[in-house]
Amino acid sequence: MSTGPAIPFAVMDELPVLEPKPRAPKPIASKAIEKIAAANIFPSRQAAPPPTSPPPRARHDRRYRTGRNQQLNNRELQHPAVRLRQTHERLDGMDIGTEPYCS
Repeated sequence: MSTGPAIPFAVMDELPVLEPKPRAPKPIASKAIEKIAAANIFPSRQAAPPPTSPPPRARHDRRYRTGRNQQLNNRELQHPAVRLRQTHERLDGMDIGTEPYCS
C-alpha cells in the first residue's frame, strides 16, 4: 500500500483527446414533408368538423343529497357515548347527526 495521495494520471502515458460532439441534424422543413407525403399518397389527418348539435346533458347522480358533507371523527368517553346511544334509541332510531326538528 502506498502512504501518499493517489495521483490519477500517473499511470497514463498520454492524456485522452476530447472531441466536441457532432451537432444534431436540422429538422426538415414542413413544405418538404408535405411534398414527400403527397408523393407517397399519405394524406395528413384533418381536424374533425365541429358538432352541429349541442352535446348531450350529463346524467344526474342518483344519490339523495342532504347537504351534510362533513365527516366528524371523534373519541368519546364511555359516559357521553352511552348518553348518545340512549338519545338515539329515544328518538326511535333516528340517524345520529340528523336534526330532530328538520321537516
